[in-house]
Amino acid sequence: MTISMAYAQGFFLALTRILAIFMTAPILSNRLIPTQVKVGLGVLLTLILMPLQTDMGPVQPLGAFLVDIGRELIVGLLVGFAGQLVFAAFQVMGDMMGIGAGLQAAQLLNPTLGTTGTALEGFYALLAVLLFLTIDGHHQVILALQRTFEVIPLRTFDLSTLGPERFIALSTQMLAAALQMALPVIGAVLVADVALALIARVVPQMNVFFVGAPLKLGLALAALALGLPLILPLMRTVMAQIGPEMLRVIRG
Repeated sequence: MTISMAYAQGFFLALTRILAIFMTAPILSNRLIPTQVKVGLGVLLTLILMPLQTDMGPVQPLGAFLVDIGRELIVGLLVGFAGQLVFAAFQVMGDMMGIGAGLQAAQLLNPTLGTTGTALEGFYALLAVLLFLTIDGHHQVILALQRTFEVIPLRTFDLSTLGPERFIALSTQMLAAALQMALPVIGAVLVADVALALIARVVPQMNVFFVGAPLKLGLALAALALGLPLILPLMRTVMAQIGPEMLRVIRG
């Protein structure tokens, strides 16, 4: 069996795009997944997707081939980063809740992103991972990966179309979603702050900070428990946008 140089170049370009997506896509970019597993999965997906590439194009000289490698690397990084940006909405939501409840002093390791954050941030990060796997989010990512080759075939990405507008719009949308999901806890904490401010004016001798810290934490946890049935559907809705948003950033 002989492999043409055009096929070898196309295979390497497709593998570059897929591995670049694995570097930044949610869950797949986790540090706990061994690099050998990521590379092996990337090679397997490339072998599956290559027969769908009908036009490999002519053999490129070394200089043009290096430019094509950089082009595919940018496509993969953009697609994966868009998915990670959607997933980060849950981290922002947990961070908003944790700061409002007064948990910012205790920082814990977030195993999903490999960073530190509040306890609520870690809780929602793990909950988001479970929801992601429950709704087959990893299948959405792989399907979006496959569709990138339909939207932008190999060697056809125009670097001049890059602009910050798409990511600014996506970031705004995700921040709004994070605020909407965090509203039950933020609202309860706001009510507690107003009540404590009134108490401080009526009874100035009282140590409001000493009384308010456990009160705000208790109200935040109660609002979290009562509002979780309302938050979960919103989380599912945001999670379902990962695949479409990964394609929208390169489709324009």
